[in-house]
Amino acid sequence: MNGCHWENKALYKAGADKQFKNRAGQFDRNVFQQSINRAGYSEGTYVDLYRRELLQKQLLSAFEYGISVPATLTDSVLRYREERRVIKLIKIEHTALNLIPDPPSSILAKFHSDNAARFSAPEYRAVTLLRVQPKDISDEIEVSEEQIKNEYDSRISEFSQEERRNIQQILVSEEPLAQKVMSRLKMGDDFIKVAKGVANFDQEALELGDLTRGELAIRELGDAAFLLNVGNYTVPIRSSLGWHILRVTNITPATKKALGEVRNVLKRSIQLDLAADSLITLANQIEDELGAGASIRDAAGRLNLKVENIPAIDNQGLNEFGKPIDGISHQKEILNAVFATSEGEDSDLNDYGSSSFFILHVDKVTKPTLRPLDKIINDVRMAWKRDHRAEEAEKKAKNLVNELDNGISPEILASKLKVALLSTRPFTRTGEGLKTELPRELISKVFASKVRNSVLAAGNGVHLVAFVSEIRHPITSSSSKLAETIRAQLSENILGDLKKQLAEALRKRLGVTINRENIKQIFSKTNTP
Repeated sequence: MNGCHWENKALYKAGADKQFKNRAGQFDRNVFQQSINRAGYSEGTYVDLYRRELLQKQLLSAFEYGISVPATLTDSVLRYREERRVIKLIKIEHTALNLIPDPPSSILAKFHSDNAARFSAPEYRAVTLLRVQPKDISDEIEVSEEQIKNEYDSRISEFSQEERRNIQQILVSEEPLAQKVMSRLKMGDDFIKVAKGVANFDQEALELGDLTRGELAIRELGDAAFLLNVGNYTVPIRSSLGWHILRVTNITPATKKALGEVRNVLKRSIQLDLAADSLITLANQIEDELGAGASIRDAAGRLNLKVENIPAIDNQGLNEFGKPIDGISHQKEILNAVFATSEGEDSDLNDYGSSSFFILHVDKVTKPTLRPLDKIINDVRMAWKRDHRAEEAEKKAKNLVNELDNGISPEILASKLKVALLSTRPFTRTGEGLKTELPRELISKVFASKVRNSVLAAGNGVHLVAFVSEIRHPITSSSSKLAETIRAQLSENILGDLKKQLAEALRKRLGVTINRENIKQIFSKTNTP
């Protein structure tokens, strides 16, 4: 294939890619060029990458056909996944144990130092953040009345509501019966009574519902029903279904919001769309400023943008007082960048949210430090008591397991302890079938045990003792929907494994290696002003 052919196919692919389209939904070469430039590609590089991708797909397509999953493998996986167990459960609540007296200060001091990680302040980072969203620059964008009018016309369906009518229908198969219905209605008989007495319709079957003209599938019915006044009915109308007599019981008039009512909404929407388009240019300007040696703060000042100073943030998005930082605590992209960037360095310019981007500088890193005991003495005391209760609960749970293994029934033990004995429904290894969630450790131990065996595991403030009372093996069928799903999953996994093995074999045969020192040097040069 010649280079022109590859280039045409690559550009055809780009034309179908949403990220290269303008607001009108059409491929825009300027947007395409800006996007690949921001990614560090020239057009030739993009074409070359596409060519490699296409060759890779052609090579790997051979693996995608002819993969056969053995029936025995499907059957084994199905049996494993669908095996279910029933257990009887005794809970030992930590808070139900005897009150524990306060320990001496010397024990608390040792507990504090032995568990330094639990009582240390997390790593905090001071950050200078520059983020730009469409709303930040949208107010400065001028929108003409013509643009607003065009937007209104294109979205008129959002601001309009068709007339709706609540319609009842009597449907009969023969014309003589339809005429009999009409005769009774003309005599003044009630529509519902006639429907029931003459056509054997109950009221539920009578109601077509609240409909627009277009929602009536037969056009003639819609035309006739939407000419009626409330309470009136049509003459019999023939269709392929039979003879219809319609009555209108309520009319909701059509509504349409005037341009003036939605003008501000439309203007704001246009501003945000235009702002999103212009952010590409703004991002390039920021990169140019930073590339010329400006700091993030200086670049923001020259472009009339605001930076945010965050004196302390941990990896959960909380400040030094444990409070969420507005607008950041839920932004994973920003948090990841904060803790992936070294002290004194800038992050990359990153996209996040909807048509938004950010870049940040890590001003200072404060490593985790052990909080002084006198400042958190109550927290340490409560933690010591929780641990002590957990230890006591575990001892008690182990004794219960021993008693169950020696033949004492769960019912007798629960009665002796004066606690409820819980019995579960049959459940799988994933916990499917359980009404309440159980610890993964307990479920794993249950499925590793035999019937009438007992196991224990710790939960949140509780220790659980489980007695395996029943094991249910599935009845398998290679033609069942579940088997088909498992077969498809296994086929996909086998294909993935073959691809990995092929890639590894090719790397070894061709001698492909990664010179990480060179990569490190390239990035260090890129980040040097």
